[in-house]
Amino acid sequence: MLSPEDWMDVRSLHRNGVSIKEIARQTGYSRNTVRRLLRQPAPHPFHKTPRRCCLDPFKPYLQQRCLEADLSGVRLLEEIAAMGYTVSVRASAW
Repeated sequence: MLSPEDWMDVRSLHRNGVSIKEIARQTGYSRNTVRRLLRQPAPHPFHKTPRRCCLDPFKPYLQQRCLEADLSGVRLLEEIAAMGYTVSVRASAW
């Protein structure tokens, strides 16, 4: 992931007359990456798409139960299994 500072460094080097090949050599980026950065009018922020989790439907319940009582994960798993949670302990550990 390239930071806005990296984008600014590449733009600054190019503005000072440094060739794309030399910018690539100095920064360690490929020439294609340098070209892509030079074509961008502004640095693109990184957007990570949030992934769904099999525990998402049970999170409010689990948070409430953790506040009410100091329960172990095994006990909480038993409670949400009764509510319809079907993933095994081994699969949920990954």
